[in-house]
Amino acid sequence: MTGSWRSTLAVLLSCLLALVVFGAPASAKEDKDKDRKQYTVGKAMHEKLNKAQEAFAADDMMAAREVLEPLERRGRRLNPYERALVYLYLAHTAANEEKYDEALSYFEKCLAEDALPEAQQLNTRFNVAQLYLAAERFQEAIRSLELWFELAESPNSVAFYLLAVAHYQVGDVEGAIEPAR
Repeated sequence: MTGSWRSTLAVLLSCLLALVVFGAPASAKEDKDKDRKQYTVGKAMHEKLNKAQEAFAADDMMAAREVLEPLERRGRRLNPYERALVYLYLAHTAANEEKYDEALSYFEKCLAEDALPEAQQLNTRFNVAQLYLAAERFQEAIRSLELWFELAESPNSVAFYLLAVAHYQVGDVEGAIEPAR
């Protein structure tokens, strides 16, 4: 992968990952009362996650890890939503450090919890596809993006661009044409 391509992808990943961690609205289609019970974070956990977010925003991945790794070790003592958030934040931290395989592992753990609101779960699936691209695992990126397209209501142009790039990188120029349009 050329330096220019890697730099462009790194900037794109950073922007999209930050949006998901810090600002993407989660709008599950389920009943609001059920959402409030299912998607809760205890006060102490909330404070720790905020501390991790502040470290992440300050680009201090070591400080973010110092907060998140002890939370990860709590395992089953956390509710599924809290565990999913810890995995999600650890995934973003690893991705920011360009540790893509580690980030993918954490994203997969996050998705396995199946505890995030629908929109955030979908965003996480999109992040997995992006990381496969960054790790130059283009066939897996294609599969992940195709799954994401099946689930997404309104795919954005970035997703089509990434799918085109992944097809092109594996030598499938024909497969790259349609998403590029």
